Amino acid sequence: MIIVTTLAQHVENDEKYDEREKQYMYSMARLFSYNIPVYGVISESHNDNNFKPKHDFPFEKVIEIPSIDKQLTKSQKEFYSIKTLLETTSLDEDTWVIKVSGRYLVYNDIFVNTIKDASDKTKAVIRLCDNDTQMYTFLFALRFKYFKKFFMNYNLPNNINLERFILLYLQSNLNEDEIQVVNQLGIYCNIADCNVFTYF
Repeated sequence: MIIVTTLAQHVENDEKYDEREKQYMYSMARLFSYNIPVYGVISESHNDNNFKPKHDFPFEKVIEIPSIDKQLTKSQKEFYSIKTLLETTSLDEDTWVIKVSGRYLVYNDIFVNTIKDASDKTKAVIRLCDNDTQMYTFLFALRFKYFKKFFMNYNLPNNINLERFILLYLQSNLNEDEIQVVNQLGIYCNIADCNVFTYF
């Protein structure tokens, strides 16, 4: 089992930068408490050598993306950053990959325990949203075979969001009984910095 977490270093102003850095520090402390290898992807990096999350935690591997096309959406930037990480990552295909947004705080163990208890037949653990037409992508888990296949074999189109695109991929590549749908993720989110904090 590994964790892949995504961080974005570039922000519009210093005040927001400091706020984001604190969020990442809280979140990283929680993720590293599991003693599971953590792989980090820092997108939109502006090469700040003092970026605390990168230096204060023992990442298994960190990939920094110094410049990404500004025309890309936030989801596309994250997608291509993970693709870059996977170009140099090789794991057993049955290894669980927990993908989590580095800005949001995992506040209990329910999701990690679900992965630990999953049957050999289970290939994906997700939570659905929007009348079951999408899935949350700030926290989900796939076996490495399917995680790598999705990010390496596909590109995220402009006319569909990641939450919809990855669900369609899973439904096309897995049997229904290989996808475990959960009702609780145990993560605390401030989506789009709108200052509305929600437990999922």
